Amino acid sequence: MAHVAKYTNIQSGHLLNHYNRAEEKDCNRSNEDIDKAKTKDNYNLMKREVTPQAYYKSRLDELYKLGRADVKTMCDWVITLPKDYDGNEKEFFIHAVDFLNERYGANNCVGAFVHCDEKQTHMHYSFIPVSPDKNPEHEQHEKVCAKEVLNRNDLKTFHDDLQKHLREKMPNREINVITGITQEQGRNMSVKEIKLQAKAEKLQEKEKEIAERETRLSKKEEKLKSKKKENLERTKELDRQKKELTQKEKGLEAKETEIYEREKNFDKYVTYREHYCSERGITEIQYERECYQAKLTNTLKPYPEMMNPTLPKQERQELIDKYKEQQEHTHEHEREMPKR
Repeated sequence: MAHVAKYTNIQSGHLLNHYNRAEEKDCNRSNEDIDKAKTKDNYNLMKREVTPQAYYKSRLDELYKLGRADVKTMCDWVITLPKDYDGNEKEFFIHAVDFLNERYGANNCVGAFVHCDEKQTHMHYSFIPVSPDKNPEHEQHEKVCAKEVLNRNDLKTFHDDLQKHLREKMPNREINVITGITQEQGRNMSVKEIKLQAKAEKLQEKEKEIAERETRLSKKEEKLKSKKKENLERTKELDRQKKELTQKEKGLEAKETEIYEREKNFDKYVTYREHYCSERGITEIQYERECYQAKLTNTLKPYPEMMNPTLPKQERQELIDKYKEQQEHTHEHEREMPKR
C-alpha cells in the first residue's frame, strides 16, 4: 500500500508538474492510466499560497546540501487507498498526512497530492529529507540527507507505525497497510520490491513445510519404537523422507542463490538506468518512452537495456552485439581518418 522513492533536483521539477497536474497546464499526461476527465478531482492536502515548485526551491535554499547532481533532494511516499476501504477517502489521507508530517516535518513537505484520476486512488507525499547539521563550518543547522532520514530503522518501522496511527484515528475501521501492495493497486510497487516480497513468501512457506515434515517424522520415530516387525520398512521410509527433505533444502538454497543473482543483476541494471537518466537530465518516464520509440522505429534501445534482466536473453545478446558492432565501426572510422 505504500512505497518510497528518492529523486534528484533535476528529476523533482518534472515530478512536481506530474503530481500537481490538475493546475499545471504544461505537464506531461502521456500516462495511459490517467483519466483526464477525473483530473479536476485531484487535490493537494498541503496546498500553500505559493506553488509547490516555489516552496520546494525556497525551503531548499534554507538548507545545506552537497553540490553534486546526484544528491537526492526530494523523497516521495506513495500511499494507496486500500481497495476494501469503505470510509471517507479524504479522512483517510488527512490522517496519513498528519502521520507523515509528524515523522518528516510539515515544513519539509512540498505537497500531498491525491490522485483520483488513475486506476487506484493514491497520494504522493513529497518532502525534502532534512536532518540536523552538526558541522560547525556550515551556517545552516539543517542539511539535506536522504540516507539519514530514510534509514534502515525508518523503513523497517514505517508500515507498522502508519497502520497503528490510522487505527488509532479510525478505530471503527479495519485498516491493513502492510499487505496487498500490488501493481493492480495503483502500480506503486517496484520490480525489486515484488521480487523481494515473493522471495520472503516462498521462504516462509518452505519453513512451514519443513517444520510440518519434521513434526511428522518425529511422530513416526516414536511409532517405530513400539512396532518391531515394521521397524525395517518404517526406517526405510524415514530415510526416504529425510533424503527428500535434504533435497528440498538444497533446492531452497539453490533458489536463494538464483534470486540473489537476479537481484544483483537487476540492481546493476537500475544503476545503469539512473546514471543514463542523470547524464541526460531525463525522468524514468522519458527513458521508457525512448525504449518504446526505439521499438517502434526498429532502432537501438538505450544502452542500459543490454543489462535489463526482464528482456529475453536473445534480445539482450542482440543488443550487445549491435552496440559492439557500432563501437568497432566507430573505431575503424577513426583509424581511417587522416592524422593532422
